[in-house]
Amino acid sequence: MKDYAKIFGANLEKELNSFGISQVELADRMYITNSAISGYITGKRIPRIETIVELCEMFNVSIDYMFGLIDEKNHGYTYGDNLTKEIPVLKSLKYSDSIFNSKDNVEKYLTIVTRNYKNPDKLFGIRVKSDNMYPRIYPKDLLIVEQITPNDSIKSGDICIITRGNDDAVAREVTPSDNGFYFNPYNTNMPPTFYNWDSMRTHNINIVGRVVELIKNFE
Repeated sequence: MKDYAKIFGANLEKELNSFGISQVELADRMYITNSAISGYITGKRIPRIETIVELCEMFNVSIDYMFGLIDEKNHGYTYGDNLTKEIPVLKSLKYSDSIFNSKDNVEKYLTIVTRNYKNPDKLFGIRVKSDNMYPRIYPKDLLIVEQITPNDSIKSGDICIITRGNDDAVAREVTPSDNGFYFNPYNTNMPPTFYNWDSMRTHNINIVGRVVELIKNFE
């Protein structure tokens, strides 16, 4: 009888190597522990069906292939171009166009699967430094952010990255109004703030990105 757990694990490791994604990065992306990923790869554990489906969608392969039932990777799937790309994880962020192009400000590069994002070319990562979004977002959590411009629409409830002058950027839940924005920290010890258009210009407050993914830190 075939050991389907080991077959799945071997194919999972093969796909990780093919995409250049580490076990730790996959664990972060899937919101599960690194030991769980290690168990899948060694064949000691079988993922839940929801996790299997998510992994197959991420790597653009069929479930049949992952369990060794067929040899064709993407039976019933269509590969696209530029399946993966690297995005910069910034050490800090102030309002400056040049900051996105400065290698000195990059903590690391994170490999993403482009088909999982609407605008992969506009993405960057930034690590949370404060507890102002606790308990939903913790310090050291990694935010995947889509750059936006003043012409992009912002919906109520979007979590955005806000810069103010030369201060480090912060994350806030944003609620637009007719004459400005409410910025809401989840931490109940910190009050929400409102800025109208004039005060945003006066204080050089800018909404530079919208959070599209949260990668939890389990260290």
